Amino acid sequence: MKRAQAANAVAVSPRDSGDASPRGWTTRRGTVDLAFEESGRWTIVDFRADRELVARTPAYLRQVQLYADAVAAATGAPADAVILQV
Repeated sequence: MKRAQAANAVAVSPRDSGDASPRGWTTRRGTVDLAFEESGRWTIVDFRADRELVARTPAYLRQVQLYADAVAAATGAPADAVILQV
């Protein structure tokens, strides 16, 4: 969190939904919990409050990695995906 604060990070509320496009493609919309950039590299953080995080970790990792991939594609900079249990 100190790294995010130092990088002037922006935190937003989570929201995720899938939509079918007219061409049959599936698009994903989501909101990143926290994203910050340091030295040309983005860190994307997904906050989780689950007591038993282990069982759902693979699904959560896929979700935050999708967010990181989208940020990397949008910015042209590499992005790391991180889950933070709160």
